[in-house]
Order: sequence, then C-alpha cells, then structure tokens
Amino acid sequence: MAFQPMTYANQPVLGRKVGFDDGKLYSVHMRFSSDTYDRMLGLLTQHFGAPTNTHSETAVWTNGVSTITLGGEPPEGVTITFSLDALQRDAEQKQAAEMKKRKPDM
Repeated sequence: MAFQPMTYANQPVLGRKVGFDDGKLYSVHMRFSSDTYDRMLGLLTQHFGAPTNTHSETAVWTNGVSTITLGGEPPEGVTITFSLDALQRDAEQKQAAEMKKRKPDM
C-alpha cells in the first residue's frame, strides 16, 4: 500500500496532534500552510455557518457540545482544532491537577 499524505479540504496537513482522555478522543489539531486561512474560513463557514466568535485571525464555532477553532498566525501557519467540550474540560482539569501535584511546596 502506497503512502498517502493526510489532507483536509484538499489541503495537505503539515502536522497533527490528537488528544485522548481515558482512552477517549477529545481533540484533533491540524496545521496547514499559512496561505490557506481564507480558504479554510470559507469552507468551515459554508459547512457550519458563521463563526460564533471571531477575534483577529481566530474564528470559533461552538454549539455547547463541540468546538472548532481556526487560527492563522503567519509564523506557525493555519491551525484547525476540533474538540469535544466536556472531554476537553475533563482532560484540562486532570492536567492541571497533575501539574499542581508536581509543583514543589514553597
């Protein structure tokens, strides 16, 4: 079987990261070339409607269950993150608790 590069919306994915909590997938983060922001914004808006929040080069769609975040910073390129809100919060709370345990007492 030949290697096929990962794509999203016909754009090559330059990097990806996934998040799991207790064996459950809660986030998928993908990075694209910096010239894809307008294309991705248009495609996500076409599919999910207008973003619920925008600020600078960031657009966010949320429905109370999941969140899509589109970011576009020139040095890092364009990023899209799909996340499930409840699992994301749970994972962040666990990470914070773990960091607190590791912090030495002063």
